[in-house]
Amino acid sequence: MANITAADDDNNVDNNTADNNRTDTDNNLGILSSVIYICIIVMVGFPLWWTTTSPSRHSLPDVSALMVSSQTIRHQLQVTVVAVDNDIDRQELKSQLVGNWPQKFSPDGSCSYGYEWKVRALLPKEELFFNNSGSQRRPLSDIDDKLTAIKDHETVGKLWLFVLPSNTKLISGQQRHVFGKNRFFYLRNDPKVFDEKSLAEIINELVESTQILTEKAYNSQRIDFLLYPEIDIIVNVVNEDETNNELLKKRVDEIHSIGDIGLTKQSGISELIRFNIITQTLHYVFKDNFISTHLNNANNNNDSRLTIGGTDRLFDVKNVPILMNTVESRVVEHNNKQSFHILVYIPSDGPLFFYDITHETKSNIMVTPFRGGVIVWNKDNDFVNGFRAVIRNLIALPNEIPKNLITNELFFAKWELDAIRRSITQKRILKTLASLESISKLIHKVNNIVIIQEIAKRMHTAVDVSIEAINCLHETDLKNAYKLSTKGYLSSETAFFDPSLLSLLYFPDDQKYAVYFPLFLPVSLPVFSSLYYLYKTYKTRMR
Repeated sequence: MANITAADDDNNVDNNTADNNRTDTDNNLGILSSVIYICIIVMVGFPLWWTTTSPSRHSLPDVSALMVSSQTIRHQLQVTVVAVDNDIDRQELKSQLVGNWPQKFSPDGSCSYGYEWKVRALLPKEELFFNNSGSQRRPLSDIDDKLTAIKDHETVGKLWLFVLPSNTKLISGQQRHVFGKNRFFYLRNDPKVFDEKSLAEIINELVESTQILTEKAYNSQRIDFLLYPEIDIIVNVVNEDETNNELLKKRVDEIHSIGDIGLTKQSGISELIRFNIITQTLHYVFKDNFISTHLNNANNNNDSRLTIGGTDRLFDVKNVPILMNTVESRVVEHNNKQSFHILVYIPSDGPLFFYDITHETKSNIMVTPFRGGVIVWNKDNDFVNGFRAVIRNLIALPNEIPKNLITNELFFAKWELDAIRRSITQKRILKTLASLESISKLIHKVNNIVIIQEIAKRMHTAVDVSIEAINCLHETDLKNAYKLSTKGYLSSETAFFDPSLLSLLYFPDDQKYAVYFPLFLPVSLPVFSSLYYLYKTYKTRMR
């Protein structure tokens, strides 16, 4: 019996050992499975969730660098004074110019104008143009054209001022100076017409008068309209005589011809802004008695005060809003925000003018502040002048061409276009900074906003080229400054209005939790049970 008991004990020991081994194996497998499960969740699941739910945000540029550079943008102007009059002391004149007018600040402090004065004698090629050609002297307009052929004389942003002797015959009458159509100006060195001012003072005043937009341009809404390099001019043509289709067709062709010459071939405005002229003919816009019922009442009563009118029909300027509203109700709206509307009215019952009874003046054009203008086509020459005045008003220039201009046929002089370049360049840089600052503030305010690589790249480009544009302005390189400012402005506007910036903008945290909890709660139960199993096993083995 003792031997049987010993054998049974040995069997029980072997069974317990086998059970313990199986238990240890099961515990080890459980621990291993729990560890693997937790590792998968921590090393794979959590990073995958983090990368798929976190907003993409690439590195953004340092906008503060552009902010510092644009606090006061310096426009450097290179002015070359050419002493055609040999009696001028060039060294003394340069000393007065450099000492008295080195720089000028704008009223708002947003920009400054630095003058780089140069005073020299005529170059040999220039002297040939100013000397007699045989028995006849070249007219000043011919000299103005010839000077552009000399190297560097067509540099954008530079000015040349030729000081002529007091007895010159190139400037007629009592004119003190003449503005060229290019970048040249001509001044008669005659103290009798200087109003007790020195030659240096007259030169400085003349140069400042060429920067016609320095005082008002940067806050002008018309400059805002020119920030984009393309504008559609919608010309709505209304013929008073609805039966004369041949005249209507002729006028439409002439409008395109005038626009092509004045805006494309003649002045160089196409280098700054591309104008697309689109004509629309409107029929049966007004009732038969619309014009007659809105004429000036005094003219209808044959008031003797209106001898200025004669047989002309005088449309009261107070009724122009009614005219514009009547036309706009019949116009097909253009889908481009960069559009400017011009109404061309072709009268058939005699000339029609807009009459201002307060000032007793009449005109064939009316210019509205920003929407467009109205032109009455009484005579061909009057229409060309009216069309030119409306376009000049569009690009923030005075309606009338400058006095003492060498020719009255141009739409714009090149020195006027340079002034526009400076204004647009300045405004684009400031607008670029404003857009980039808005994006930066938005990112700091909304944590989950998305910044994709393309947007970050455009923002970096906008900052870099804008700073480079500011440097070009300081180095008298206006042409490249204008191009760079255009690139920076378009890049910043594209980034600012990109739809991806709104993808997570209005997705609050409570909605995120409402989506995440139903997904993560079932997954988190096995994780917590595995952690509890590991903790329980650890406590058991520590006993």
